[in-house]
Amino acid sequence: MDKFDLYNILNSYNWKDIYNDFLDVANTYDNYIEKIGFSYRINPLRSYYMSNKSTLFTKEKARAIYLWYKNHDSRDHSIEKYFEEYKHCTDNTHLDFNSNYGIYAYSEYGLDKCIERLGKNNMTRQAMFCINNNEAMSDKSIDKLCTNTVHFFIRNNQLKMVVQMRASNFITLLPYDSFMFCFWYFYVFNKLYNDYNLKNLKIDYINITASTIHFYDNNLQNIQITNEDNTLLDLFKDYKDKDFINKFENILFN
Repeated sequence: MDKFDLYNILNSYNWKDIYNDFLDVANTYDNYIEKIGFSYRINPLRSYYMSNKSTLFTKEKARAIYLWYKNHDSRDHSIEKYFEEYKHCTDNTHLDFNSNYGIYAYSEYGLDKCIERLGKNNMTRQAMFCINNNEAMSDKSIDKLCTNTVHFFIRNNQLKMVVQMRASNFITLLPYDSFMFCFWYFYVFNKLYNDYNLKNLKIDYINITASTIHFYDNNLQNIQITNEDNTLLDLFKDYKDKDFINKFENILFN
């Protein structure tokens, strides 16, 4: 499969544009394509999944990573069944995952702290939490983290989200990272809208900067253009509803 055929698998024009921008500036090596320092933005309401083709994005894997983060258990190895990459992140001496982002978002209350700070001061620049750390990136760690920070702002009554990433594979991991970033976005939006009565709050883009975006030739070889449809229609349609989480899960798991 040629790298340009991936364009035909992407679902939204937002992602088609991002992919074209990536190809315009990326460097091609013997067996992979890479861009050092790549920034883009996604519409969380329309572009929460890259593709409705099961070779690039599946509901099953989306469910798995959502539950993995939600349960925020560093020794939960269920994710290995769905993502080959995670099989290399632990061994007999390293039993805990660093890369379960639910630890930082939920166990350490990263998202709720962002909500509280924005609720108390709409103009704050401090509604952020860190995911990466020196210990995770040390030579002793075999589970290097791909995301560094998650940051929220409110400006002109719009909720803005900024994600700083170390690295992501455009084909194997970025579709699911982006999906979860969109969920976090609406989790924060819903809490601010309902718990802090910010009824004028509006949706804005999620801005992402990655130190490296890349994919390998063998990633492309594993993709086939298929008609199998995994469309997650209207997954975030109830983002203002107090019962948003339950409605979101009903769509995702049915």
